[in-house]
Amino acid sequence: MQILSQSIFGAVQAQSAQAVAQPTFVTDIDFSQFIGTPRPTTAATPITSVTPTPATTATPSSSTLPCVTLIVTSPNVVNVGGEIPVEIRINSAGQKLKSFNLKFTFQSTVVQVMDGNTGLAGTQLTYLDSDFAATKNEATISPGVINLRGEASTAKALDKSVATFKFRVVTNGTTEVQLVKADSTFVSESNTNILTCTPQTLVVGVGTNSVLVDQNLPVTISGLPKSDLPFSGIIMVLLGIMLIYWGLVGRRVAAHKHTRRH
Repeated sequence: MQILSQSIFGAVQAQSAQAVAQPTFVTDIDFSQFIGTPRPTTAATPITSVTPTPATTATPSSSTLPCVTLIVTSPNVVNVGGEIPVEIRINSAGQKLKSFNLKFTFQSTVVQVMDGNTGLAGTQLTYLDSDFAATKNEATISPGVINLRGEASTAKALDKSVATFKFRVVTNGTTEVQLVKADSTFVSESNTNILTCTPQTLVVGVGTNSVLVDQNLPVTISGLPKSDLPFSGIIMVLLGIMLIYWGLVGRRVAAHKHTRRH
């Protein structure tokens, strides 16, 4: 490019003033000196076909641990006074159990367990399983505790819901329903506790932008209507509306008196 520029500008400078006034195209430049020797073209290498390797099927994970899950059975919008149905599901991961003992805690000022058997004293869950006899089935209000124990005459594996119950929402707010692992067991055939998982905490209740949470089942729940204004702000708005109203009434009375005078 530098050689090409010098040749062009040299040819232009050599022109007379009249030639500059009436420019002409430079045609005596030999461009061949700037063009390299063309490269010989090579034949394209043919593309050989490639046989795709079939994808391997993933092997299902076998790391499932014996665990207990609280499952909300019917998603809905819940208000204060509403009910939240819950199932207690046990999965022993194929291992046989002789018994299970579960203890859950919750804040009873937010929700309370509804009685599943009014024919008995106290508050019970609705027990479902026939293989494990319920030797303890109770819920208390203060403190908020659920105790459930089942025993089998012959050790059996479990993968099903063993009980259901309903929470009644008594006030605005939320509470965690937690498994107390120190007081909960899955007793195997060898008399060892195999309840080693960490269950996900269930959160229930009513509050602004609160969510009723389960492993795969998010449920939006609504709270009591709240205003973004503080209480004093609401009072000022009401006073303003009253003043506007009485101002309009006063104008109508004044207009009426003026009409009667004339």
